[in-house]
Amino acid sequence: MENTYNLVRWKPFFKPNFLTGPFKPMYGIVPVLLVILIQPAMPLELVLFLCLIVPLLVEYITGALLLRLFSIRYWDYRHLRFQLHGHVALGYAICWMVLSYGVVIYLHPSVRTLYMLLSRDWLALFPLYFIYFTLDVIWAVRRHLNLRKSSIRYRPI
Repeated sequence: MENTYNLVRWKPFFKPNFLTGPFKPMYGIVPVLLVILIQPAMPLELVLFLCLIVPLLVEYITGALLLRLFSIRYWDYRHLRFQLHGHVALGYAICWMVLSYGVVIYLHPSVRTLYMLLSRDWLALFPLYFIYFTLDVIWAVRRHLNLRKSSIRYRPI
């Protein structure tokens, strides 16, 4: 969805990411946190609040850490009203809330069912995925630290 938005808005289909592989940890961390935090008997207002605040916090912390540690911004909301340090903005937070709610309520049950069907295969493949992800993180951190050391400042599209 993000890549389609980029294509329509800015023309390139893919944006550069921190990692090289097909990983977007922020998009995985938020649903996992929400699935852990949201309980079946919770009132809708609390569920929506969590679907607003969890992505907002993860996006803010991620943006602040990327800027602090690597001097890069993969998104910049400073030009928008109701933003905080360019890392989060109210309009996007509301979009994330709606998307998060949809993921937790509608998508997660299907993913959970699929996981249960494939759990035996997943257990066998998990070590490979974990090694691949870990190596990607290590390589990305080293790459970005080297760029920072060489005083190359870049700002991805």
